[in-house]
Amino acid sequence: FLQFRIKSRKRMELKLQLELQLVMFHGLQMLNLRIMKVIQDPDYRERVSKGILAAYEHDPDYRERVRKGVKAAYEKDPDLRERVGKGIKATYENDPSYRDRVSKALIHMHENNYELSKKMQDYHRKYNQLHAEKREKHSRWMKEYLSKPENRAFLECSHKAKPVVCVETGVIYPSQCAAEKASGFRGVHKACTGEHHTCGGYHWRYADKGECSSFLG
Repeated sequence: FLQFRIKSRKRMELKLQLELQLVMFHGLQMLNLRIMKVIQDPDYRERVSKGILAAYEHDPDYRERVRKGVKAAYEKDPDLRERVGKGIKATYENDPSYRDRVSKALIHMHENNYELSKKMQDYHRKYNQLHAEKREKHSRWMKEYLSKPENRAFLECSHKAKPVVCVETGVIYPSQCAAEKASGFRGVHKACTGEHHTCGGYHWRYADKGECSSFLG
C-alpha cells in the first residue's frame, strides 16, 4: 500500500511538472507575440531610438560601453567589417551632405588635434617619399630598357601597329591590315590571337623584338 501511494505521488508530481512546463511555454509564447507586436510599432521604435540617443549623449559610461562593444564586434566579425565598409562607401558616394560633414570633421580634427596632425604629416611625408623612390626606380628602369635598340624598336612597333609574321613564308608585315591586303586573306588577327588555328592555310603570329628591329632596319 505504501509503495502504491509513493508511486501515485510521483505520478502526480510529474503531472504537475508537465502542466507547469506547458503553462510556462504558452506564457512565453504569448509574451513573445506581445513583444513582437510592440517592436513592430513604429512609435515604439521611435521612442526607443530617442531614449538610446539621449542616454548616449548624456551618459559617458554608456557611451564608453557602447564604443567598447562596437569595437569588439568590429574586430571579431569580418562580415560586420565588410558590411560597415560597404555602407560607408555607398553613403559617401551617394550623399553629398555626408561627404561635406566628413571633410569638415577631418579638417576640424586635423586643426585641433596636435597628435593627429603630426600623424597625418608623417603619413604624407612617408607616402611622398615612397612614391618618389618608386618614380625614381621606374625612371632608372625605363632608361636602362630604352638604352637597347631592340626595345626601342619594339615599343615603336607596338605604339603604331603590331607587326605580324607568316610562319611558313617568314615574311614580316607592318600590321595585320597590311598582311590581309598583301595576302588577300581575312582574319589574320584571329590567327595571331589564337582564336583561329590558321588563316588562308598559313600560320600567323606577332613579331617579337628582334624581328621588329630588323623590320625597321
